[in-house]
Amino acid sequence: MTTMTTKITLSNAADYVNRFLNGSTTPAEEKALYAFFAHAHRLPEELEQYRMMFAWYAAGMPGTPEEFAAGYRSHTHRMRRTEWRLWGSSAAAAVALLVAGGYLFMHRPNALPDGYEAYRGSYVMVDGHRVKASPEKMMQMFHRAETEINCVEIQMQMEEIEHHELMIETICNE
Repeated sequence: MTTMTTKITLSNAADYVNRFLNGSTTPAEEKALYAFFAHAHRLPEELEQYRMMFAWYAAGMPGTPEEFAAGYRSHTHRMRRTEWRLWGSSAAAAVALLVAGGYLFMHRPNALPDGYEAYRGSYVMVDGHRVKASPEKMMQMFHRAETEINCVEIQMQMEEIEHHELMIETICNE
């Protein structure tokens, strides 16, 4: 089973662990076991129970196994924490973009209400000078014009009513 480079996988890891526990592994196979347990993300329960032991051996057996276990954080825990930070950062950035986009959409600077966008860039000539109005000033002018139009329409309707009343009165008096 000894090869120049030892490749430990989920399918052969249990055999290598048994050989290790029986004292029949080579130094290269032991290093391969240390690397396998340090980098494997998900292991079956029967292999997961050996992760800390191989981490202790790989670290050079500092202190007692219990002391090492108290401060031990596996690669998978570090990865999960790092992945969580990356996910959290990505989620925060996405929320910030949505909020900023929504704000800009709802409160567009220099935006005109629907129906008035065709007037963007309009201007008036005052004493021979071209004067552009801000969207706020344009809205004031539009509202003033609408008010005047409404007043004229009302006045025309009243004149029409008076005209009809005169016609009715004339017909009735004949």
